[in-house]
Amino acid sequence: MTKIIAHRGASSIAPENTLIAFKRAIELNSHGIELDVHMTKNGVPIVIHDFDLARTTNGKGFVNDFNLEAIKKLDAGSWFGSEFSQEKIPTLEEVLELCCETDDNFIINVELKAGSKVYPEIEEKVLRIFKQYSILDKILVSSFDHYAIEKIGSLEKDVKTAVLFSAAVVSPWRYLSTLNFDAYHTAWHRLDKDIIEGCHRNGLIVNAYTLDDMDFAKLLISYGVDGIITNYPQNLLGLV
Repeated sequence: MTKIIAHRGASSIAPENTLIAFKRAIELNSHGIELDVHMTKNGVPIVIHDFDLARTTNGKGFVNDFNLEAIKKLDAGSWFGSEFSQEKIPTLEEVLELCCETDDNFIINVELKAGSKVYPEIEEKVLRIFKQYSILDKILVSSFDHYAIEKIGSLEKDVKTAVLFSAAVVSPWRYLSTLNFDAYHTAWHRLDKDIIEGCHRNGLIVNAYTLDDMDFAKLLISYGVDGIITNYPQNLLGLV
């Protein structure tokens, strides 16, 4: 069965990458959540999409120029609606704690926005947090920074890894299998039946992002895509 994964939480009905967005996704019975991780100046992994604070908070500047104490003073919800003014940027630990009681098959797709070259030892730090919450079996770590994913896999063989692409890739299973990655994450319009079946023949998971259109979602589901990352889980859950 195709799994419906809430992109940055239920981001169409709550401010993205906040605890309320992840709570709403769980309440909707989404099959998983997707979230983005950066790191503060004092080395704490936090959940926010952009390198800059301006779009989704009342702050300005780069995330890694601020300690967690300063980050926690920011309003991360008012941009979406005044009723969310008390929402803060969560730490990775806070989100994982929220997910501890989810179903065993629940997926927590943690996207690292950059690896150690930008955020020193971020791979080691997130792995320690995963193990702290005994939640490793639910985790799927992904990134456009494939060096970060290679390092994650070398540090912990039991964590599932996915590499993100935006461009069309010829026979993606060749690249993924060579580096022992587990999943191919690509823009939904880059997928067709042959690509999905080729990945499956090579033991790879295929997840599509970020797909909100019902008709295209039905098409990829009919092709056997493993997961759809969407802003509208409340709509797509009825398709599976």
